[in-house]
Amino acid sequence: MPIIPFTDLHPNGTLKDAADRLASLAPGLVLTAGQSVSGKVTLLLALTSRMAAQAHPVVLLTDQLDHFEPFRPLPANWTEVHVQPNATAWQRAVHAATADDALIVVSPLNRANAPAVVSAARSRWVFAALDTLLAGLDASYPLREMGVGYDAFAESVRCVWSQSLVPALCGHCAANAEISRAEIELLFPASAKPLSIKQEAGCAECDGRGTKGHVSIADVTLVTDDARPVIKGALVQGVNLALDPAQHIAALDQARELVEQGVIGLDTYRSAIQRNPLLRTRNALALVKVQAEKLNDVFDTLVASLWLDIGVLTAVADRTAAGIVVAEEDRRIHFANARARQALVAQSDLSIEDDRIVGRTARVRRSLSEALGKAVGREPAATRLTLEFEGAAKRDVFVTPLPTVRGFAQPMRRLALIVVGGTGEPESLPSGQDLRQYFDLTPAESKVALLLCAGHAPKAVARELQVTLPTVRSHVRALLEKTGTSRQTQLIQLLSSLPRGGPDEARVDARVPDRGHPSFDET
Repeated sequence: MPIIPFTDLHPNGTLKDAADRLASLAPGLVLTAGQSVSGKVTLLLALTSRMAAQAHPVVLLTDQLDHFEPFRPLPANWTEVHVQPNATAWQRAVHAATADDALIVVSPLNRANAPAVVSAARSRWVFAALDTLLAGLDASYPLREMGVGYDAFAESVRCVWSQSLVPALCGHCAANAEISRAEIELLFPASAKPLSIKQEAGCAECDGRGTKGHVSIADVTLVTDDARPVIKGALVQGVNLALDPAQHIAALDQARELVEQGVIGLDTYRSAIQRNPLLRTRNALALVKVQAEKLNDVFDTLVASLWLDIGVLTAVADRTAAGIVVAEEDRRIHFANARARQALVAQSDLSIEDDRIVGRTARVRRSLSEALGKAVGREPAATRLTLEFEGAAKRDVFVTPLPTVRGFAQPMRRLALIVVGGTGEPESLPSGQDLRQYFDLTPAESKVALLLCAGHAPKAVARELQVTLPTVRSHVRALLEKTGTSRQTQLIQLLSSLPRGGPDEARVDARVPDRGHPSFDET
């Protein structure tokens, strides 16, 4: 059987373009790689024939008898030379072949001939078949075992063309394939489902197999001049390198393209993914990448949600009337809301220093340590302390266990919740800014609300704000609607129960004579 033309082996346009780009590179070593019966020698000779000019001599070197027998008759200007299987004989044969302008073809590449072949490829085209399951730049590893270093590989190699042969789909009986969503995700990770998938059916033309002939699935890596230093560094350092799509055609991508074009069927593709080491590994990596991206998206969503929850809880804690502190047994503070930081100052029995809660006296320190120990102990319990704050004002302090997430209590450090109660004195009402934020009130509505809560009748509110009584009543109706209350007394109870925020010019002191809450119709 004569040498098969390259275009018959690779009707795919992507691989034709790769062969054309290879021919445009400076001379060097072209490796066709694959396991036994993968067609790598057939491809080797097809590439050589494609790149050899008319009447350009080609020298075939081999140390195996009848290695090129299946390809006879060879072209007239091709010469076959049998070499003794030792390094000295190979050095002489390669040197003799480089005496003229011939293209050199070596098959198979092995420990005896690899150093001489790679050395010769520094200045001329040399084509060699390498028996390996590895593809692309990974072909440098078996070559290293043959005495070719990573530097020499990067300097000499121009292309690694790895391939495997698979049965081609019979065009006479191909049928539309049915495939589940789960199998699509398994066979086509990180890519869209092919628009059309054909299934092997079987007919008289293909003897019932559903396939006829073979087609090559190829993984092609081109080593260009600009990429060579980066490739050399990656090989020496032992790190992965992602090449530009113009330099690397992945076998998995090419196999999917053949499925899309109806060149191979679903059964063939499925079998190749499961059995071919190159495709199986690439598909597994793609699947892991997709799963990792999904997990990363879930993690990002979880973290974003967690931070949102933390932000909401912090805002709520800062708005509450009580001081809240979350601390460890050694008094290290994890969280303290605004009210706690206002209360825990140097003049109080408890204060905050360097993100720790400390006691002013030995008695207070002892009581606090005992309470924290109880809260985080083997049998958690709460403790009530009565301490002085801000100039002898007495406040209750509760030190209680902080609930832990179920299933994480053992490895996680237990925390205590410290609640600093109020002084018993009446608090100021929420500020106008607070009310506007809570209920989307207008500035005028918030002023009316604060005056009503302070005990002013609608007439007094009108006089205070220098507006008419109907205007005040209109604002009250808007307040009832926005707060979801139905009566003025409910409105005042709701607004008076809200926690105090920061200082505001619209704040009204709640400590006014108790005149009761005037009704809506009071004039």
